[in-house]
Amino acid sequence: MVTRRLVDPDVPPGRALHLIDLENLLDGRHEQADVSDVRWAVGRFCRGADWRRDDLVVVAANPALLGRVAYDLPAGWQKVAARGADGADRALLERAAPDLVRHRFHRLVVGSGDGAFADLARALRRAGGEVWVVATGGHVSRRLARCASTLVLLDEPAVTNGTAPLAPPPLRPCRRPAARPVTVPAYVST
Repeated sequence: MVTRRLVDPDVPPGRALHLIDLENLLDGRHEQADVSDVRWAVGRFCRGADWRRDDLVVVAANPALLGRVAYDLPAGWQKVAARGADGADRALLERAAPDLVRHRFHRLVVGSGDGAFADLARALRRAGGEVWVVATGGHVSRRLARCASTLVLLDEPAVTNGTAPLAPPPLRPCRRPAARPVTVPAYVST
């Protein structure tokens, strides 16, 4: 049975929750990733996910990677250091209770292809929610892909072999005003 989606009336139209597993967007090559690699991966994600300024973004990664790049991520984004196997997945799932997501966001965007997010995606879809999965091409769980209402595959590798990655093209302009002033990093133009 599909229940009617009940987004609170004070939520801006189209507001999304983005859950980003940074190591997954880097194709698992996080040990050698530097700030420019992360900027490039985040830029690709923002374009593919239709990121907007008043969306809530939670980024999880291992402490070593997050320590190298945390200050280069946008100031309003939540950064979560997570240890262990599937630590980033667990940390992101802890921050995305289905009832909270259903009432506070019009859309959930999963920046990972890991199957750990499939149950959350399925629960939100059954409740009438919209779920996007934005992941690198060869790293998407079939179960998660089936649960997504939109699947965006990022076709280029996030980390290059010793060469400097290309700068991402600019993002599309924001379609609605931000709820509050936000400082946007130079690599994400609006």
